Amino acid sequence: MTDRIGRKKVIVLFGTVAVIGYLACALSSSMPTRIIGLLAIVTFFQSCMDPASVALMMDVVETDRQRDAFSLQYIGINIGFAIGPLLANILYKNALGYLFLVDGLTLGISVMLTVMFVKERYHVSEIATKTSMISHVLKNRQLSWFVVSAILIFIVFFQYSFGLPLQMERFFGIDAGASLYAILMSVNAITVVVATVFIMHAVKKFSYRDTIIVGAFFYAIGFGMYGISSTWILAITATILWSLGEILVSSTVNPYISEMSPPELHGRLSALFPLIRRLAAFIRPLAGGWIIGSLSIGYLWPLLAVTAVGAGFILKLTSK
Repeated sequence: MTDRIGRKKVIVLFGTVAVIGYLACALSSSMPTRIIGLLAIVTFFQSCMDPASVALMMDVVETDRQRDAFSLQYIGINIGFAIGPLLANILYKNALGYLFLVDGLTLGISVMLTVMFVKERYHVSEIATKTSMISHVLKNRQLSWFVVSAILIFIVFFQYSFGLPLQMERFFGIDAGASLYAILMSVNAITVVVATVFIMHAVKKFSYRDTIIVGAFFYAIGFGMYGISSTWILAITATILWSLGEILVSSTVNPYISEMSPPELHGRLSALFPLIRRLAAFIRPLAGGWIIGSLSIGYLWPLLAVTAVGAGFILKLTSK
């Protein structure tokens, strides 16, 4: 729909439905079963906005500035992740209806700002109606190998929520390990918010491909270090390193996809990033659990390092 009717129309259509859904949740705050159903609907429609929003950014931001634009967006996302749970914690027990009211209000403001201040530059063409995302990916060798490499990179990345807490428990015990894991997640969030602008400025002259490759090597070093991180200092250092990789990879994936595809497919290909992330998140516990169960958790970290380095080499050897 994003490629066939335009970006802003999709954002307005699905954003409006999602706002109405949040308002319905606010009015149903005393009926948990109804809220669950409404949230499922709201999540679906809000997710439909994402490819349109990314495609709109690809359209209106010049190619050589997209890295800056997406890195700023990534900072905004992480600030939202920092503020959102705090707000939810305050409102959840005493004013659940207001929590959904705030969700609807902020989303509504976002849609209005897009409508008022962002111009639609995309014009529907015949290509947009005849080409599918899957066929384009399969025909584009560079894009196909990028998908493989990105899945491997994100399988490594998502071990922060599966293998990492188990490793901290192994080294420091249940209570101290849980406390340290919480600290590491805070270190990750602070690093992303504080360092993104500086890191992206440092790699400004790098190609998008090379930026992702450097990010993969930061993942290899950071996650590989957890195998020997028997002190708090080593664990925090490892977290900072892979957080730098997160900045490089997550801020550059969408611009790289944009570089490899025509505007007529930006809507469909903007869905590649979330698809890659969710597929990797699905594989993460299966792969990590198999390694831990068949070998031991000590083997997980060097294997993750090898996987990240391998993903970087795949990207290096298969793209122009």
